[in-house]
Order: sequence, then C-alpha cells, then structure tokens
Amino acid sequence: MSWFDNLSLRYKLLINFLASGGVLIIAVVFCVIQINGVGKNTEDIAGNWLPSIQATGEISQLRLRYRVRSLEYMLPGSAEEKAKIESSLGALDDSLQKALKDYEKLVSSEEERQVFQETIKAVAGYKLVVEKGIALARAGNEEGAQQLRRNEWVKAANVLRDKTDELAKLNRNGADAASAQARAKVSSSFVGGISALVAGMVLALVVSYVIARRMGNQLDAAVVAARRIATGDLRGEMPATSRDEVGKLVGAVGDMQQSLRSAMGDTLSSAGQILEASKSLNHAVGLIDQSASVQSSAASAIAANVEELTVSINHVSDSTNEASRLANASDDQAEQGNRAINALIGQINEVASVVRNAATQIQELKEESEKISSIVAVIRDIADQTNLLALN
Repeated sequence: MSWFDNLSLRYKLLINFLASGGVLIIAVVFCVIQINGVGKNTEDIAGNWLPSIQATGEISQLRLRYRVRSLEYMLPGSAEEKAKIESSLGALDDSLQKALKDYEKLVSSEEERQVFQETIKAVAGYKLVVEKGIALARAGNEEGAQQLRRNEWVKAANVLRDKTDELAKLNRNGADAASAQARAKVSSSFVGGISALVAGMVLALVVSYVIARRMGNQLDAAVVAARRIATGDLRGEMPATSRDEVGKLVGAVGDMQQSLRSAMGDTLSSAGQILEASKSLNHAVGLIDQSASVQSSAASAIAANVEELTVSINHVSDSTNEASRLANASDDQAEQGNRAINALIGQINEVASVVRNAATQIQELKEESEKISSIVAVIRDIADQTNLLALN
C-alpha cells in the first residue's frame, strides 16, 4: 500500500469519508428507492385497490338490490306497485351500469379485465332473464314466470354473484399483495438502513484504524530516530519516507541527521587542524624561547666583554698617566709625548664613549630579551590551553 502511504493526510481523510459515507449514501439511496416503492404501493392501494374494492362493493350492493326488487315483482301486487318496481329496476340498472363504467377505469391487469368482462356479461344475462320473467308476468303467465325464477333466474343470479365475488376477491388479493409488498419494503428499508449504518461505522473504524496504524508506525519510527539523534548517535538509518506529511517529517529529520553528520565531520576536521596548529605554535614558541635564551646569553657575554674592555681602558688610562709623569721628567720628549698622549687620550675617550653607548644598547637589548621571554611564556600558556581545548 505504498500508494496509500504517499497520499497526503487530507486525501487519506477524504478516502475515509468516502469509504464510510459512501456506504451511508448507498443506504440512503436504497432507503429512498424502497420508500418510493412503498409510496407506489400505497398509491396503488389508495388509488386503485381500495376504490376497486369500493366499486366492487357498490356493484354487489346494486346487484342484491336489483335481485330483491326483481323478486318483489314476482310477488302478488297491484299494477301500480309493479310499475313502481319496474321503474325502480330501471334506476338500479342505470346505477349498476354507471358503477361498471366507473370500475372499468380502475382495471389494472388482464386477469382483472377478463373477470370484469365476464361480470358485464353476467349482469346483462341476469337482466335479460329478469326482463323475460317480467314479460311472462305481464302476459299473465305467472306459472311460467315462477318456473323461470326457480331455474334460469337463480342460475343467472348465482353467476352474477360469483363474478362480483371473484372481482372483489381479486381486488382484495391485489390490495393484500400491495400491502405485503409495502411492509416488505419498509422492513427491507429498515434492515438495509441499519445494516448500512453498522457497515458504515465498521468500515469507518477499520479505515480509521488502518490510517492511524500506518501513520502511528511512521511516527513511532520517526520518534525513535529523533531520540537516537538526541543521544548523539548519528549512525542509525532513518525509516523509509513517503510523500505524505509524516513522510515529509521523517525526511526532514533525516536531513537534520545528515546535516549534523556533516557538521560533526567539519568540527572534527577543524579540531584536528587546531591540534596541528597548536603543535606547530608550541614548536615555534620553543624555538623562540631557545632564541631568547641564546640572545640573553650573548647579551651577558657582551656585557662581560664590555666590562673587561672598560677595565682595560682604565688600565691604559693609568698607564698613560704614568707615561705622562715620565714624559714630564724628560724635557726633550715632554712636548712630543704630551701631544701624542693628548691625541691618544682623545681617541681613548672616543672609544670609551662608544663602549658606553654599546653597553647602554646591550642593556636595552637585555631588557627587550626579558620582555620577549615574558611574551614567549604567555604564548606557551596559550598553546597549552589550546592543546587542552583541542583534546577536549
């Protein structure tokens, strides 16, 4: 399911909604279809079967009234009463014909149409027998009329009764079937709706669990990797990434780990370079220290030589004074010796001045050497601290 892991969080939630909501939508559509079916069955019952049953009942009622009135005609009575009965029979026949025409509009099947046509024939046959009996009675053939009533009249009446009963039974069966279908559709709608609701909830839970589990596994792996990085272990491998938000987070943690690896490598390289530089600096400081020691020794030797030269000059000065005394003793050589001595004294004074300047410069060089030694000591301390920092 790598394709699923690569989906963004919004699309995963959309799939969850479509998976769970789709079942509910299907259930709603199913319930709507079933309700429409129930509505159609109800319309059939209200618009067809019940009016048909009512019309059949009206036909049966008119049939009974027509039979009763026709039998009353066969009873003894006055001509006025018989005329009234004939008028009543005509009105009942008109009502019956009207009821049959109204019922014809409600016929909904071929079987019903066939039974209806047979009912019309039975009505016409019964009417024909009644009119035949009335004609016999009018002609004064009471015996023939009564014989007709007991035979053909009864048979025609029974046929009409059977056809109207069959028509009523057909309508009752149709109404019962429509009612049963409506109840079945209501029951199936209820069961289907509950089943779809349960299925939608179960599917939503399953899809939510799968999404949460896969995302949870990725997040757990990312947390483990982040904790490992926090402890300083940068050698572990990151879990496989995906193109969703969690995968991007894991990828970002992996990039952070790689950056830390590079930074640590650069730090170690820099530390090595600093260590090498500190070693070189320490060596240079040692050389400077040695040079300072040599310069200090040389300055000390020069100072000793200057002191010896000063002693020698003083000795020469003493010797010159002694020579002056000896020259004074010699008149002939006094003037010449005096000039030579004066010249020598001037030269010696110049040498003494030069030597004193050299001694002063050597003393300053010694002081500078001591300053250099102090600086070298400070540099050595800095080098030692740098070595400690590099080792740390």
